[in-house]
Amino acid sequence: MKKAVLLTLMVLYSVIRLNAQEGSSLIILHTNDFHSHLQGFAPESAFTPDTTDGDPTFGGFSRIAGIISDVRLNNPNSTLVVDAGDCLMGTLFHPLEPSTGFQLNLMKKAGYDVVALGNHDFD
Repeated sequence: MKKAVLLTLMVLYSVIRLNAQEGSSLIILHTNDFHSHLQGFAPESAFTPDTTDGDPTFGGFSRIAGIISDVRLNNPNSTLVVDAGDCLMGTLFHPLEPSTGFQLNLMKKAGYDVVALGNHDFD
């Protein structure tokens, strides 16, 4: 597994270096171990997705999607959005949702480019 990841990173680096222009940059937005916490981490009754003023909640999928949208708007051709795994299982959102892959569809609509499955995504 480590060899496959290393090989993938080496190929990705080579492609980026070949296509890199002087002064160009790549923005990588990264999440991991999200564990279906779509409302973030705090008392759910306190969650306000549009603002963080006075809200003790950390994260939340709507906030993540907003950040991805803002960064892509300002950097449309130089943003890579990845999740390193363990994004699915952890709360009742995943097992109680009747549609297959609903959270992966949310991530696709939010603008994720790559999603790796972690060990807990198969629980």
